[in-house]
Amino acid sequence: MSELIPLLAELAGTEGTRRSFVPVPDGWPGVPTEFVPTFVAIHAVGWRAAQAHWEIVVARVLDTDIVKPNVSGELAIRRAVRASALLLNKMARQGRCPICPQPAMANSR
Repeated sequence: MSELIPLLAELAGTEGTRRSFVPVPDGWPGVPTEFVPTFVAIHAVGWRAAQAHWEIVVARVLDTDIVKPNVSGELAIRRAVRASALLLNKMARQGRCPICPQPAMANSR
């Protein structure tokens, strides 16, 4: 499945380096241009973890009602990518990733 999910570098349209981000012209409509740099930035260990977490989320979204059972192929992937990017972009702006371990909450008294 992961071979069908676009790499974060493809979404960011990186050229030569994973640190220079430029928008992808007409590549993935609906994916916010700030998504990739924001999502990668919250992963202290960098691109490898961000890519793995991205693939997990997209694969999970493919199994939801947002991608209807009668939709398949490229359209299904595009819907899952767009929905995942919107969700993860919102979370990343708050410094969160749904896959990263969250710090334990302090016990309330």
